[in-house]
Amino acid sequence: MYPYTLLFSEFDNIPGAPKLVEKYSFDRDDDIRAEVLKVMGKHFDKIPNAGEIIEKLSSDKDSHVRYRVVDVRDKHFDKIPNVAEIIENLFRDQDLDGINSVTKIIKHHFDKIPNAGKIFTELYESYGYGKTDETMSMVLIEILRDHFNKIPKAPEIFTRCIKHS
Repeated sequence: MYPYTLLFSEFDNIPGAPKLVEKYSFDRDDDIRAEVLKVMGKHFDKIPNAGEIIEKLSSDKDSHVRYRVVDVRDKHFDKIPNVAEIIENLFRDQDLDGINSVTKIIKHHFDKIPNAGKIFTELYESYGYGKTDETMSMVLIEILRDHFNKIPKAPEIFTRCIKHS
């Protein structure tokens, strides 16, 4: 067990915990950065510069770190600067786990992402019904259902869904 893991459960009892989170957020070890993001998700409002840290880690070299960032963003969407822009960039990352995470954020925050309809259309073209796992297909169908009038080519996409079901 590494000492930084205590930040998750004992955050309020550790003097200077927010500074430690900042320090470990930029550690050279990918696993440490990813684990510290769990702490940020739980204690976001207690870390003064959490939004800025999340923004910087959005372009981390490690995909596991980037997708932990996506999880924190989903929970604290309205508190992170440039979050819609960051989501737009992340969905092009091509890692299927990350695409699944971004798809869920789009589902939860569709109306707050300026190009959500366009992003959805691109996601569907690449990962739509029958092209990936069933869970992602179902999330895409739910987005289509909930935001049909805001999605370019929604009738065409619906027709293709019917053909593949």
